[in-house]
Amino acid sequence: MEFTIGHPYPLEAFLAWRPAIEADTDERYRQILADKSFREKIKIEARTKGVPNRFSYHQFDHLTIISVIEDRHQDLVQKTVGELASASGKDPFDWLLDFALDGEMDAMFDCKLFNTEEDRVKDLLNHPHAAVTLSDAGAHLSFLCDAGFGLHLFGHWVRDRGDLSLEQAVEAVTSRPADICRIANRGRIVPGHQADLMLFDPATVGRGPRRRVTDLPGGNSRVDTPAVGLHGVWVNGTRVVDHNGLISDCGTPGHLLREFTGTA
Repeated sequence: MEFTIGHPYPLEAFLAWRPAIEADTDERYRQILADKSFREKIKIEARTKGVPNRFSYHQFDHLTIISVIEDRHQDLVQKTVGELASASGKDPFDWLLDFALDGEMDAMFDCKLFNTEEDRVKDLLNHPHAAVTLSDAGAHLSFLCDAGFGLHLFGHWVRDRGDLSLEQAVEAVTSRPADICRIANRGRIVPGHQADLMLFDPATVGRGPRRRVTDLPGGNSRVDTPAVGLHGVWVNGTRVVDHNGLISDCGTPGHLLREFTGTA
């Protein structure tokens, strides 16, 4: 997930962060971030086990600076807040907020929030009651992009790591979710089913480097990841993607799912 301290989505889950959310001016926001009592409450909550939030001290070793505003901080790019805080002798929260207040409110961070231990993720992928999917249906697009999860499954977990066979991975994103969600006539290539198809090269399939594109209203940016090794996508029998990307004149062959089978 990418975020700035100016828009710190993962930190806003802290109950103690509420005063910062309610700040009505930029000056007041900066005053709150500098306040020692505010910081102490954040630290206590971050160390409290069982508190449902997206961020803890564990994340600092996975919180990387990917861009800065001030040229004098350029040497910090690609370093983690964990290592920088350790080198300075500061608590990671203090280092992070001090850095933001030092001209870097819009510096961009990348953080791995969940599933950072891949050998444990392997166990999840192979668990009989687990489903391979993504969440939020495109929400938070300025912070993350999960759209390449299927291609990443084929490229990283199948080809690169060998944790699943290609057949298992294909089933995990086709017939299995169709069965779980009771979506009729989908998930299998059989006569009478809707022709939702994807053509890819197992030797190269994957997701490309994460990037930011500025195509949102008002010139705002979002996170994007291009497809790699993908040569075609068909929706209800109509080709919507070829090796050059989206086909502009293919119409709108997709439709909302409103009917489901009676049993899972």
